Amino acid sequence: MVTVGVHVRTMPGCERGVMLELERLEGIDPIVLEEPGALGILISDDDLESAHARLRDQVTRLKDVLVAWPVHLEW
Repeated sequence: MVTVGVHVRTMPGCERGVMLELERLEGIDPIVLEEPGALGILISDDDLESAHARLRDQVTRLKDVLVAWPVHLEW
């Protein structure tokens, strides 16, 4: 099992909409950050490759997500 902490940048003012979309994704826990246009998420998955696939295929493709990059890894 791995957990990846990810910093997500959104279009300004779109944090709430992105947060709602992230809450619908299984194995992804969004975190509210105080910085405008920024969210945190935790991705929990069986292995690093699966977690990376979720980041690449689900998170970065959401409308209004500008970029998402891993900042922490636990395995």
